[in-house]
Amino acid sequence: YFICIDDIRSTQDLEVIICALPDNDLGSRILTTTRMKDIAISLSRCPNDVVYEMIALNETDSKSLFCNCLYVQEEEWPDHFEESWKEILEVCGGLPLAIIVTAGFLGRTSAELSLQSEKLKKAIPSELDESYPESQPMRKILDISYADLPQPLKFCFLYLTAFSGNYDIKKDRLVRRWVAEGLIPERHGNSSWETGESYFDELISRRLIQPAFDGNDDQPIGCTVHGVVFDFLESISTEENFITPAGAELKSGLFPCERVCRVSLDCGDTLISNTYCLLKLSRVRSLAFSGDAGRISNLCALKYLRVLDLEDTKGLENKGLESIGHLSLLRYLGFGGTDVTVLPEPIMALEQLTTLDLRRTRVRRLLPVLCRDTKLVSLLADELAILPTQLRRMQNLEELSKVLLGGYGTLASELAGHANKLGPLRMLVIRFNHFHSHMATERQVVKRLLEELGKSNLQSLLLDNYPLPLLGLLLHYSLAQNLQKFELRIRGCLPQVPQEMASLIAITHLHINVEQVEEQAVHALGSLPNLVVLRLDLYTSPSMTVSSKDGFQCLKVLCFSSHYNGGKGIQFEAGAMPLLRRLQLELYAWVTRSKHDDFDFGIQHLPSLVQVHATINWRKSTLTSLEVDAAETKIREQVSRNTNNPEELVITVNSLQEWGKQIDPRKLVVVHFSAKWCSPSRKMSPVFAGLAKKYRNVVSLKVDIDVEEMNTGRVLGAHKEELEEVLEEQADLML
Repeated sequence: YFICIDDIRSTQDLEVIICALPDNDLGSRILTTTRMKDIAISLSRCPNDVVYEMIALNETDSKSLFCNCLYVQEEEWPDHFEESWKEILEVCGGLPLAIIVTAGFLGRTSAELSLQSEKLKKAIPSELDESYPESQPMRKILDISYADLPQPLKFCFLYLTAFSGNYDIKKDRLVRRWVAEGLIPERHGNSSWETGESYFDELISRRLIQPAFDGNDDQPIGCTVHGVVFDFLESISTEENFITPAGAELKSGLFPCERVCRVSLDCGDTLISNTYCLLKLSRVRSLAFSGDAGRISNLCALKYLRVLDLEDTKGLENKGLESIGHLSLLRYLGFGGTDVTVLPEPIMALEQLTTLDLRRTRVRRLLPVLCRDTKLVSLLADELAILPTQLRRMQNLEELSKVLLGGYGTLASELAGHANKLGPLRMLVIRFNHFHSHMATERQVVKRLLEELGKSNLQSLLLDNYPLPLLGLLLHYSLAQNLQKFELRIRGCLPQVPQEMASLIAITHLHINVEQVEEQAVHALGSLPNLVVLRLDLYTSPSMTVSSKDGFQCLKVLCFSSHYNGGKGIQFEAGAMPLLRRLQLELYAWVTRSKHDDFDFGIQHLPSLVQVHATINWRKSTLTSLEVDAAETKIREQVSRNTNNPEELVITVNSLQEWGKQIDPRKLVVVHFSAKWCSPSRKMSPVFAGLAKKYRNVVSLKVDIDVEEMNTGRVLGAHKEELEEVLEEQADLML
């Protein structure tokens, strides 16, 4: 094995890890990084161990990094800055992070650069004073950057210590908690959410946090915090009694519990007595749990609590939620990723609650107990059926996601009657359930819903699982004028892209499955003037070619997957997709190899590319591992020839044999298609029956639907003995 362990803080940590790693003289190696020289030396116990001390950047490399990170080009520098940049870089001591943060501090324009550089020179003494020893230039830079922040932004920056420093912090979760904590001041003409977003962007602009992307959007969905910056924030937070992280001070008994305002508790830490903490933390305003929620005591004593975040805790049961209903000042309640299925009545009666996050839970309905208007601003779930009486009492609602429409969900006619009456509503996500799209009445109510949405003040709209037969309704109606983001995910597989698709000029995000893509279809998609993200699954066309003539002038993210007989799938010519920044490719190596004998997709022709994720699926029966390695090498070669030098390249190679070993019987869901009239259903049932027999602990579902109407219906010829091929090509049938 070869294992890298990053940012070791103590020898004890590494001792625990090494205990699990066998020392068998088979050539295994461990690489560790640390910021503490004494720890590095103490870990070097064998004659072959090597301590490599990182060398600071020289002046040339420091300036190169500095210029790359500055928002202002060198030719636009003010005259006096030509003389001062050397002094500024000298303070950075050749540390890359210090240089990056300094560049962010200096602003985005030439005028800001002039002002901020003078401010920086005044803050930097001729020699670092005794409070900043030679080994801590980074601390000095962070102190200067922190002091320059407006007071509300300082609080928001410190609030990052409420989260673990080792993981991505989701933007929407962070901003909503900022708002609930009262850290966002009111601005004339701006909502709290808009101000919070601007704060998030400002921290990125100042290089104090790094944006995190998920590949499905051109905008960051979260952020990461460098370990050095996080340590700095923790020290400031402790000094100012802003946040007590992970219960460390409580556990040691050194921190007066009555002074704690915000705290994060690890319920998996057996050294923390929850009863003690909850009794002593009676004045806490914000509380976040992680680990096993089964150890959470009664919360009634926390009468001043404004924020309660239980996201991704384990063992949280419905019966343990009753005490939350007594927290009368609660504004933010996060249940995301828990096992909650029903909310008790007292929770729905909380008068001050503004954010209720039920995503990744099994809550599908809210109890009809609302007897007065609520202050809910954000109501978030995966599939939620809402009664008209409940909608009428949510007049402050700004975010509603996802409303389940049709079937056992909300009726389209009911939602249409309220869509234009929720004045503040800026974000709406609708998931279409079972619609009899051939019925005139169903078409009429969807038509009315679209008309009402067109009159609303929505800024963001997502239509998920939108029925293919109703696509024509969208082609003839203009949507809200204020709409900034319109995401359309179409259910089913289109025979081809209709020419009328070019009329959907408001679309910014499109998810579509297509049998064939002709030249005119490529042009129809490319002519969408606001299309920023395209997720395209191609099923039977041998390939599609994209050139500079096909448009795509705004496209920044492309997720492309070629299935079955899709051949190479896609080919980029010079000048194609001029603004594309993120590319995801999924290909079936045996088909590409047999039909095209190469894996040259023209990735080198994409001039703005910064990130490539490629997934190669293969079968040992049709390709050798050497041929798969050649495919991977070919993709890397194209990326290396790209003039924009993409900074991130990830290639994942999947084979059925490896995938089969990773099946988790506790999570696998086997679906039995029982529609008697459907030929593919009859042929697939034995395959899934075999899976159910093999994995005893699976959850089995019987679904009485016609899979030929679905995207997953391409299962002709599937028999039990062909399990390998079916699993490779139809894995999406398993949830």
